[in-house]
Amino acid sequence: MICHARNSQRRAAAASRAGLTLLENLMTLGIMVVTVLGMAQALLDSMTTNTMNREVAVATDGARRVISDLQGADFGSIFALYNSSQTGNTLGGQTISAGAFAIDGLTPVNGDADGMVGQILLPESTNFLGTVELREDLDNARFGMPRDLDGNGTSGDALDHSGDYQVLPVVIEVDWRGPKGPAHVEFKTVLSRY
Repeated sequence: MICHARNSQRRAAAASRAGLTLLENLMTLGIMVVTVLGMAQALLDSMTTNTMNREVAVATDGARRVISDLQGADFGSIFALYNSSQTGNTLGGQTISAGAFAIDGLTPVNGDADGMVGQILLPESTNFLGTVELREDLDNARFGMPRDLDGNGTSGDALDHSGDYQVLPVVIEVDWRGPKGPAHVEFKTVLSRY
């Protein structure tokens, strides 16, 4: 009987240790699953960040290329060729319509009317006849306006300076569909005849 009681105690102790080992194994497995999921999320975040950084670099390069092409263009024709009313002009080998341009490797945001990611913006106004004008009296801080565009020493007149401007503020915007939604970069410059 004593032997039988001891064997029962041993079996009960062994069963108790086996149960604890199973619980420990389940806890270890749970910790491993949480760790692997965390590492997978960190890897996905890293890949998304790399994609975002690459796209920003592509957008920045494309915008700088457009600014460089504008700087090399016939200065007196820039407003006439690239304001929002013009279509089918070329700049640096690519077609610019209504100031819009494409950048290889970037996808336009959903619902983009022209299907282009880039936009050349000029300080323009449309008169009552529907003609696009370059005017000094625009109140638009984005372009640093009002500003003396024709170099006569006064700024703020209500005349069209599209034929006699000496400086031209330009904003280049790039909007595209990135890995985490819409993305945007913007550059501002002032082109000068001299």
